[in-house]
Amino acid sequence: MPDLEVPDSWTPLHATALLLLAVAAADGNIDTSEVAVLGAWLAEKLDGDTEAAQALADEAYAHLQGVWQKGGAAAADSALLAQARLLREEYGDDTDKLRALVVLMVQVAKASPGIHDNESAVIHSVVAAWGLEHG
Repeated sequence: MPDLEVPDSWTPLHATALLLLAVAAADGNIDTSEVAVLGAWLAEKLDGDTEAAQALADEAYAHLQGVWQKGGAAAADSALLAQARLLREEYGDDTDKLRALVVLMVQVAKASPGIHDNESAVIHSVVAAWGLEHG
C-alpha cells in the first residue's frame, strides 16, 4: 500500500480541498468550473488570498495524484476516506460543518454539466463515513 501520510503542514483546508478535488476528478476530468468553485471557497477561507488558495489546492492535488500513481483507485479511495475521517475528527459532533462540506461537494459536482454517477458515489461514501446518511 502506498504512503498515505500527508505532510506535517496539512490542515483541514487541505483535507477539504482533497475531498473537493476527488469529487471533481471522479468523472475522469477536472473541469475549470469545478476548479473555480474550489478556488473561490479556498480564497474565502484564506481572507481573499488567491495565491495561497492556489498553492493549497496544488498541494492537495499533488498528494491525490501521487497516491493515485502509486496505488491506483484503491489507494485514492483510501486517501479520500482518510481525509474524511480527519475532518470528522476535526469537527467532532458539529454536523452543521460537515453538512456544509457536503453542500460544497455537491456544488463542485454540479459545476460541470450534470452530476456524474462517480461524483455522486464519492459524495455518498464521504457522507457514509461521516454517519450523515439519516438526518
